[in-house]
Amino acid sequence: MMLQPMKPAKIDLKKASHVDKLHEMYQSPLYVAEPKIDGCHYFCDSGRFLSTRVSKTTGNLVDKTGNFPHLVEAFLRAELGRIVLDGEIYYPGASNSYDATKITGCLENEAIRRQENELGWISYCMFDVLRDEEGNWLISEPWYVRREYLELIAHRLRTYSEYFHLIPVVRSRKENFLDKMLDEGREGIVLKQIQGVYIPGKRPMWNWMKVKTELEDDVVIMGFDPPEKRYTGKDYENWPYWEEGEPVTKTYYHGLIGSVVFGKYNGEGELVYLGSCTGIDDRMRKEFTENQEEYIGRVMKIKAMEKTADGRYRHPNFLMVHEDKNAFECTIEET
Repeated sequence: MMLQPMKPAKIDLKKASHVDKLHEMYQSPLYVAEPKIDGCHYFCDSGRFLSTRVSKTTGNLVDKTGNFPHLVEAFLRAELGRIVLDGEIYYPGASNSYDATKITGCLENEAIRRQENELGWISYCMFDVLRDEEGNWLISEPWYVRREYLELIAHRLRTYSEYFHLIPVVRSRKENFLDKMLDEGREGIVLKQIQGVYIPGKRPMWNWMKVKTELEDDVVIMGFDPPEKRYTGKDYENWPYWEEGEPVTKTYYHGLIGSVVFGKYNGEGELVYLGSCTGIDDRMRKEFTENQEEYIGRVMKIKAMEKTADGRYRHPNFLMVHEDKNAFECTIEET
């Protein structure tokens, strides 16, 4: 069996019933809150680090164990046997997952070089444990039982490495905690039912619920639009990019892509065009330009002001390539 993650469902703040339920969860002792970590979702399976994304080549979860030798060494020293942890590869304090993807998205030697010479050693934040040391699955146990065991495991790992972190849990004043996370520029929180079990590959309603105030979504990259040619800004006198006596855009001048075309799958399994987005920094624009075929069919995360009645997005902007999600998971019905 290929292990798939359970992911949080989404609160729809446009539905009165969801809003009422959300306020109930804030007050209920049956729910706790955790910060939403902005990293790359990974399992730690017996010391191997597996992305939750399925490889197109092998059909198995992408194995990036070699990218994190410091984490593997600590796990082996802690002698944790066949434990399976669920968590995020991330840089603590980062406002987004950009630096994390620099490590998860490259080959082993380059990942190690970047950590040694540029970014520092990356961390792993644990938020669940799915199998114990002897190989017994814990997914049918309630969250509070798994959490107690996870705290013991985290203590052992922290003995050997500062790069293993345990997700903090907030049990009261959860709405204030959300405000604090948003004020700090964090993505939001996840509310978890303390009696909830772990259901691989599902997003069960009212078990884990993601709460944030800005619309974000995962979509499939379908292609790339060319850049606008003519520069229409006002600073002609100091504009450095000209061609045949006319000002041109920076992206056109450097031969880069303009925007990313995206869509989602409908109920018939057809990929439906939903728009194109900008908001791409120079590094990522260059990466897309040089490796267009590699990115077509992969998943990216966008943010937008809202979703319109026809399924399109108002002012969509690129956030990141979603390393740990499969294209077939991006359905129109999902949102």
